[in-house]
Amino acid sequence: MLEPRLAYAFTAAAIETSKEKVPAWPKKSPAHLTYVIADFIDLYIQTVRANPFISLELLKMSSFDLEKQPLKFKLNAIALFFSSILIGGFAVYWIATHVLPLYGRLSENAIVIEVQYPAFGLFSVPPVMLVCLIGSLSAFITGKRFSPRPRTFLHYFQTTMLYLFLIGLAIITPLASIITTIALNKHDYTSCPQLRKSGSAWQTFWVSHPAFCFKPDSFTEDNWPCKHMNGKKICLSLD
Repeated sequence: MLEPRLAYAFTAAAIETSKEKVPAWPKKSPAHLTYVIADFIDLYIQTVRANPFISLELLKMSSFDLEKQPLKFKLNAIALFFSSILIGGFAVYWIATHVLPLYGRLSENAIVIEVQYPAFGLFSVPPVMLVCLIGSLSAFITGKRFSPRPRTFLHYFQTTMLYLFLIGLAIITPLASIITTIALNKHDYTSCPQLRKSGSAWQTFWVSHPAFCFKPDSFTEDNWPCKHMNGKKICLSLD
């Protein structure tokens, strides 16, 4: 939470800054929302710099000041580079191993299908991580923040990737969840919360028949639910 005088100063500076003449946003462009967000961030940076009440520590966090410290700037750039690889790689791996396979199991009419709804949000990660990857590499090589000039390939690429990120987050993620749920219901699958392991509320299991919905007595090393019946251990395959 901002202190009262800090919040007041921020508001006053924002109003003062907004009086400046800025170019009109290209409302007909599909990247309109991206420009709005970028302009808001730029407004925030200008406001922070114009505000005498804001701590100097905040100013040191901006890339403008980091450029004056080449070593620190490049260390931050290389850290972002490897972080982008790890996060982007993880997103692609998880989508390939935990999201896409469920549609194959659905087409095969598997007994149990595990759906990790939060994982649908990963569809929006690769585009923005790709921008971070290229931007951090450029920053490391040139020693300057990644800010491609308008009407250049890199500018269009950056805008397109950020636009895809917003589309993935606002449209693809909820749409994939809805379509998947509709497809499961159409194939007569029913949700089975009992199969969930304790502490894994992010997992949702769907079974093809109510008889396969039970509270597991144990789980295998692969997290398959098992039930002890008549002295036998019966486990459901989730692969």
